[in-house]
Order: sequence, then C-alpha cells, then structure tokens
Amino acid sequence: MIAILIGMTGAWMSGGVEWNIPHHHRSSSFMGMDWKTIVNPNGGKSVWVGETELRHRMKWSVELTVDPGRSYVKARTRVENRSPLIQSMLFWANVSVHCNPDYEVIFAPNVQHGTDHAKVRFCDWPEGKPGVDFRFWKNHTDQFRSVFAWDFQNDFLAGYDHGRQAGTVHVGNHHVVTGKKFFLWGNHPRANMWDKMLTDPWTEEQKKGSLTGSDAEYPQYLELMVGAWSDNQPDYSWIHPGEVREHVQYWYPIRGIGGVKNATVDAAVNFERKSADVVKIGFCASGAFPNAQALVFQNGEEIFSQTVSIDPGKPFQQEITVPAEAKDTEFHVLLTDAEGNPLVAYQPRELEPEVKPEIVKATPKPEDFETVEELFLAGQRIEQFHNARMDPMEYYSEALRRDSGDARANTAVGLRLAREAKWAEAEKHLKTALARLEKNVRG
Repeated sequence: MIAILIGMTGAWMSGGVEWNIPHHHRSSSFMGMDWKTIVNPNGGKSVWVGETELRHRMKWSVELTVDPGRSYVKARTRVENRSPLIQSMLFWANVSVHCNPDYEVIFAPNVQHGTDHAKVRFCDWPEGKPGVDFRFWKNHTDQFRSVFAWDFQNDFLAGYDHGRQAGTVHVGNHHVVTGKKFFLWGNHPRANMWDKMLTDPWTEEQKKGSLTGSDAEYPQYLELMVGAWSDNQPDYSWIHPGEVREHVQYWYPIRGIGGVKNATVDAAVNFERKSADVVKIGFCASGAFPNAQALVFQNGEEIFSQTVSIDPGKPFQQEITVPAEAKDTEFHVLLTDAEGNPLVAYQPRELEPEVKPEIVKATPKPEDFETVEELFLAGQRIEQFHNARMDPMEYYSEALRRDSGDARANTAVGLRLAREAKWAEAEKHLKTALARLEKNVRG
C-alpha cells in the first residue's frame, strides 16, 4: 500500500468510510482513534469511533450499529463544541465503492444540475456535456471529478453496478444531511495512477471471479459522499460553545432491481419504461417483510397488485403491460407491509426546466466593498471557511477604519485575538463592541 499526501497531515488511502470532521481529510486521517463496542438491548451491536480534535478541542463520535433482521448499517454522528469559543465545522462521510464501466451514480430524479467545489462551475444533470451521461463512471475522462447534487430535495443517494446487478443506497433526512456528492478518478491512464497509489492490487482469487469488472490490475473506485449541515465543500457551519449536534444516516445493499428512483430506511424502488406498453417495477428491502404488497396505480386506479415475501436477499421485480399512450407521470408505485403500512413509493413527475444557477464569484478586495456590513460578512465568511488564501483581518480592519466602533467587526477581531491569547488587545475590542451595543440600553 502506498500512502499519498491527500490528508491534512499527509497519509491517506481509499477504502471503507472516511469520516471528515471538523475538516475535510481531517488531520488524523490514517491514524488510530478511540473505539468501543457495545451490545444493544435489542440484540444488535454497535461500534463507537471518535476523537477529540486537538486544534479546536471539538469532540466527535460515530456510532455504527447493525440491528437484528436488518441489512443496513446505521451511523449516528455526534459533534460537541467543548471550547469556550464559537467554531466552524463540517461533516462529510466518504464511502468507497468499487466501480467499472457498468457503474452508475444515482441522484434523485428531480436533480437537474450538479456543481463543483465552492460552486464555481455548474453542469447539467445527468447530461453533463452534450451527449455525455455523467451518471456513469466510464464517461468521466478527466483526471478526477467531483459533482455535488444541486437543490437536493430527497433523502437518498445510490450507486448501482448494472453488470453485477447490485449497489448501495444511502438514506438520511435531507433537511439535515443536505450534501449529496460523488468523487472519482477518471477513466483514462493518468487517473489509473491514483488507483495504483491508493489501493491494493486484485488478488489472484478476485481475478478469477466476477469481482474485477475490468482488466485493470488495480480496482477502480469512487466515493459516494454525504454531508450534513452544508451542501458543498468547503462549506462550513458555525457551532456555538457547548452546542451538541447529532444526525443519523443509513447505508444498505440493494440487488436485482436495475437502479433506484426512491429509497427509505425500509426499501428502495425502481420504475422504468421498458417499451411503449411495458413498465418494469422493482423493490429491494433492508429487512424481511412477509406478505408485503407490491402495487401499481394509474391515475389513482389500481392496475397491479401482488403479495410478495421480500427480504434483502430476495428482491422483487415485475414487468407490467400498460397502455402505450399512458405517460410515466400517470403511474404510482408502492410497496407496503402486510398491515398496509407504506415502505417505499415513487411517482414520476414532469420537471420544469431550471435555469442554470449562477456561480459563486471570488471575494472582492476590501476597498471595493461599499458598506461596513459587507466587509464584516466577507471577513466572517473567510474565517468560517478557513480560507488559507485570504486574511479576514484585512476586511475587519477596513471596516474599523470606516467605523471604529462597529460592534460586529470589533467582536470578530476580539475573538480572533483571544484565540491567539492576546488578552489585552482582545479585551479592548470586545469592550468597544459592548459600548456600542449598550449605548441606548441604560435608563
């Protein structure tokens, strides 16, 4: 194994799940960390991993749980700001998966655009370039590529290998787990160099079997990535002193359904128009649901119903004859348990074409801002994102040059000086801010 300088302190490797807290490719990547295993009351088992991040004194932990009768891995993340100062942090989980020319990355059907890091470039989705389907690894011929789903309104992300008829689903509340993304090394020789540096070669046993998916000496891989509290990188969010944040995510395997149009913790569903008068439906569950009901409705009327005993190793798919003139949007596909409780559903809908979003432009020079408020916000943003190429003090200083008593800029400068243990200077600025804030308070 050859480690390459990707992590903040250097060493990094592909494979497994990389937990990026409070920075991407965190300082302790590739290093040991604290861990603990427990047996839960329901018979499931959990492994806790985590650490206290030394630079900011932030504590994070992830509980990985497997429950009886379920194929999913449940990840509960907890982040604590144990310092006396506000901090900025991010969370991204990078899940490594094997890929090959048959591998498809699946965003929700309503996604029409993708974006790069820092939102400096947007592409159409799924046709990222004219005639190029960006969903498939084989079509990315750059040395590497990241694509973030734009304006994600669904709870799932998936990847599917059409050759192996198997894949991975991620589920998380999109109001909290707001980021959905993939990263890959491209499909050409220069990109294959990274596979060699970051992965182990195929074993002889793997070469003989069906795991290779290609003639490459080293396995190709990509990362199905999910982020909480931000939808892009290097976006950070503020966490206040003493604040604790938690969120939950799930991953589970799928097979034999040809793709995904929607997914919940319980099941994934696929719906495809195979020909003018044939549609195919597929369901794959994360648990055993005997006597489940697979249903299809057209304009509210039931046109298909079948009792199925479904479990992670036994997906269900069926082709159904439909009127050739029927639109996809007329159909509603549903899987329920034996009591009629919905497990997963999907109904196609027509999308209104969206205008491609505007890119995020570079921050102007301090003297080019018109207001003190804009200067303060620019400096705060530079601090929040840990922008190594810019100095927030230039913006705060310009704000104070224009208004030496501005509470916002004085508070920001006071906190920066406190982090540097320059207590007397920090006190001066914080008292100046307090004087402005309290100016009209006393009777």
